[in-house]
Amino acid sequence: MAWFPRGIWRYTVLILLLLVLAAIAAMSTLASIEKFLLFQAQTATPDALQDYLAIITLTILSLTMGFLFLAGALGVWTIRSTSQIESRRRVGRFVDAMEYLSDGLVAVDRRGRITGSNPAARRFAGHEPGPKSGLRDLFTALSVEQVNLLLGRGEPQEVECITREPEGLRALRFRSQPSEDIQLILVSDVTQRKTEEIRTRQVATLQLIGRIARGVAHDFNNILCAVSGHAELVRRDVLTENQRASLQAIAHESRRGASLAAQVLRLSQTEAQGQPCLRLADQVTRTVELLKVGLSSQWRIALEVQEDLAPTLLPGNQIEQIILSLALLAADELGRPGYLQLRARRPAEGDPIFDVGDRCAAAIWIAASEAEGAPTAPLKSTPLEAGVVVSVVRSILDEAGGRLDIF
Repeated sequence: MAWFPRGIWRYTVLILLLLVLAAIAAMSTLASIEKFLLFQAQTATPDALQDYLAIITLTILSLTMGFLFLAGALGVWTIRSTSQIESRRRVGRFVDAMEYLSDGLVAVDRRGRITGSNPAARRFAGHEPGPKSGLRDLFTALSVEQVNLLLGRGEPQEVECITREPEGLRALRFRSQPSEDIQLILVSDVTQRKTEEIRTRQVATLQLIGRIARGVAHDFNNILCAVSGHAELVRRDVLTENQRASLQAIAHESRRGASLAAQVLRLSQTEAQGQPCLRLADQVTRTVELLKVGLSSQWRIALEVQEDLAPTLLPGNQIEQIILSLALLAADELGRPGYLQLRARRPAEGDPIFDVGDRCAAAIWIAASEAEGAPTAPLKSTPLEAGVVVSVVRSILDEAGGRLDIF
């Protein structure tokens, strides 16, 4: 047991310094009074000397009372400071011992230093706090504004942030409970709740997209039926070469319209009970095998997949449809068989392609070119099929916390 906590010594040194200064001032005052008395004893009358003695007595009494009040004030200040230090220390030790809490708990003093953290908080942070660590040193995903919001006000506050871990992204919620001398920060893992919220919004959005897509497909079907019917009527007449070319163009555009409607319908499908994709690398590899079947044998497909990709919130069937749709769209933009490249990697800072920020679990690059090493074919002025497919894919990724970039 420590009789004198380490934090009390700084206050002890300060009190001793103040007492030394007060003693020096008192000794100087008494020395001046002594000189004055010796001088007055030689020149003053007995009555005047008595008056001087009364004044000196009153001065010494005032100095004594002043020292008593100073000592009392310093004593009260010392007791209060010592109790605050010991209180923070006890709370810190109490927080450190809270192994039964599934949520993290962090104790922070008025200077922003961590005085205690339970095992759950250290597990969320991934490392132990240092002797003078602050809240942002323990949880690096917190911004300066969020830390100031948690610690800078006298009322409870709540913030959320996303952290990257080897097993994927984690959503943490921080709630502060301020007091006069210490603040308690409750850290909760809300990843599952955020996932369910995203899934709920995603299902609602995709259901709306599905209804719109079904309406578009129905309208397309009516248009294609009319076009096909008129084409059949024209075929009964004697056809010239130009007429045959026109009929072929009509049939080709009809097939493109039917393909677009089917593609949008596939994209709008969702599994309400689907689980997030835990093995993204395997899903990308399987999708590329399907892509090889969908493209002609004249296409060269190169795949580069990083094996330790983090899990994603999207189910596997949606990832498959997104990759297939974008890859086929890139191939159509090239207009002829060539070289199709797919790369799936973790975000990499400084990389011109994969520097997408820490909030993303992975980045997938899809590009088509005439040959390996040749410039890629960018999307042109977004024709009808490109605009619809890109809009649907972008809405799906936005709901899952991702984004679609087109170069």
